[in-house]
Amino acid sequence: PYRRQRQMCIRDRLTNQQMNYINTFLFYTYIKMRSDIMVIIDPGHGGFDPGGGSNTSFKEKDKALQISEYQYNRFKELGIPVKLTRSTDETLNPSSRLNRIESLGASNFDILISNHINTGGDKGGEVIYALRSSKALPQLIANNLNQAGLPIRNVYQRVGKQGRDYYFILRGTSPNNAMIIEYGFADNDKDTYRLLYDLSLIHISEP
Repeated sequence: PYRRQRQMCIRDRLTNQQMNYINTFLFYTYIKMRSDIMVIIDPGHGGFDPGGGSNTSFKEKDKALQISEYQYNRFKELGIPVKLTRSTDETLNPSSRLNRIESLGASNFDILISNHINTGGDKGGEVIYALRSSKALPQLIANNLNQAGLPIRNVYQRVGKQGRDYYFILRGTSPNNAMIIEYGFADNDKDTYRLLYDLSLIHISEP
């Protein structure tokens, strides 16, 4: 009972655009993808690392975990194979995080979502996807976030040194569908308000 109560509390605190993204992605996975594909959800930061997307109202590590826990529970309910890189306020340095993803059994056919909140004086959401990935799923997610009321700054790939992915979570992992989702800027008032108070939930429409 306590666990169920906690899950409901997590769900009720999720914002409209977070829910809308989740619903679209669940539907896409449930309808379009093979049943043997696993979804790996990575709540960004954690433990000693609060994340740069923090402010006086929330820490990025907590908001990322909140989003990720809801996603995890819904995938489980739908019978879709899913795993979390962390389920507590755990410190994971880059190498530990990559090792964790590998230990979860990640393969080229799987999907990796790393959940984050942005910072840096701008506004809106972003989807950054791996150089090896198709743009189809990241763009679908971005479109749905935009329809839910979160302006999307960009859906893009970022190239680092030697022509490889800039972000380690995309560079050092196996899943071909690997992406980072940024749900807004912690230093923007409108984005912060959205993350805190937009509680209009969208019901999942399953086939």
